[in-house]
Amino acid sequence: MAGIGFELRKLLQGKDMNNKFWGYTSATFITSGPMLISIGQLLIIDKILSISHVSPADRAVIKAALLYAYVFSMIMSSGFVMLSSRFIADKIFTKELDDILPSLLGTVSIALIFGGSLGIIFYMLSPLPFLQKYFAYMIYMS
Repeated sequence: MAGIGFELRKLLQGKDMNNKFWGYTSATFITSGPMLISIGQLLIIDKILSISHVSPADRAVIKAALLYAYVFSMIMSSGFVMLSSRFIADKIFTKELDDILPSLLGTVSIALIFGGSLGIIFYMLSPLPFLQKYFAYMIYMS
């Protein structure tokens, strides 16, 4: 993300109004892009389910499971991503590249254990049938 920030800064430093427009437009799509992709995926899945004649109640359960998986995975990973991306950017800047892979593997392991444990607790308390809980958990963990 640091490299993207530098490029955006170059765009915004120009005196031309066109540069500022493209800088702010790029920043908007970079920050909201993943959310827009998730919303688009949910709309496509809803359309496919409605064409397949899935009942409205089952569609609601599937959409809720997907939405919870998206939201919880973003909440769980955001702190880890911010810390590790800053650490990796610093290591690249100081040319200490051998420290990146162990740090990344450790961060991913901690995030999987922490997020997986909270997901198990959440789905154990859920009133869904076991098979739906299992698949919802698998979607969340992927």
